[in-house]
Amino acid sequence: MLGQSRQWRGALVGFGFIAERAHLPVLFQHHSGIELKAVVDPCEARRRKAKVLRPNISVFPDIDALFSSALAQEIDFIDCCTPTALHSKIALESLQRGYHVLSESVLSLDRRSSDSLRQAARLSDAILFPVHRYRFAPVLQEVQKLMNAGEIGPLKRVHLELHAPTHAKGVSDWDPHWRRLHSFAGGG
Repeated sequence: MLGQSRQWRGALVGFGFIAERAHLPVLFQHHSGIELKAVVDPCEARRRKAKVLRPNISVFPDIDALFSSALAQEIDFIDCCTPTALHSKIALESLQRGYHVLSESVLSLDRRSSDSLRQAARLSDAILFPVHRYRFAPVLQEVQKLMNAGEIGPLKRVHLELHAPTHAKGVSDWDPHWRRLHSFAGGG
């Protein structure tokens, strides 16, 4: 199990909005036992941005370049922040190589890839952990506070709808509208 008794070294795969604004400052800056060693992103501008924010890291244009580098031996886990449709492929390749995987949700888009991920995690004895950031959303934090105070009863069912005037936009360096493209968003 991951513990605080050693330094955990990670590679951030996909350096878009969520990686830059959430994973980098929360995971890699506020936890002394976690060190960012590399960023993988196909967009040159995003790799440059990562180097500006973290000059001592290595950058790679794709995950195969990371896996074939000498640095791959120093990495303990992969933090997958790519577009949704790429999560299961990257997680599977990482697990098969023995890396622990932290992945943005949605982890997989179909039953077959979910089963493959489960099998790979079992065979590798690595941890596969999907991130569910809505747990920390202000509205859900308020609901938890009300439940803890006894102002509302125990949770029996959840129905969540998100309403926004537009889709969540990605970084302008790459494609701010990737969530509208099935090849990247995967339909969800």
